[in-house]
Amino acid sequence: MSKEATQPMDLNRVMLHIVWPPVAALLVACGLYQWKLKPALAARPPVAVINVEKAVETGMGKDASTAAVQAAIAKTRAEATALRAHGYVVLNASYVYAYPATYEANP
Repeated sequence: MSKEATQPMDLNRVMLHIVWPPVAALLVACGLYQWKLKPALAARPPVAVINVEKAVETGMGKDASTAAVQAAIAKTRAEATALRAHGYVVLNASYVYAYPATYEANP
C-alpha cells in the first residue's frame, strides 16, 4: 500500500481518537448544565449580606445614647425584614467569611 493511501486513514484515526472525545464531552456537559444545573441555580433565592455593626453605627450617628442605638438596631432589622419579604436570604456580614461585593446590602 502506498504512503498516500494510508494518509487519509491516519487522519481519520486522529479525528476519531483525539478530536471527537473532547467534543462529545463538551456536548454532554452543556446538556447536563441545561438539564440539571441551570434549573437548580434558578431555584435558589437571592442573597443579601448586611454589615450590621456598620449599619447600626451609621444609623445612630454621633449620638451614642441608648435610645439612638435601639433606634438604629430597629431600623436595621426593619430593612433586613423588608429584604426577606422580597425573597432574599439575609446574612450578617460578621458571620460570613467571604462574599462578593455585589451581595452586600447597604441599609
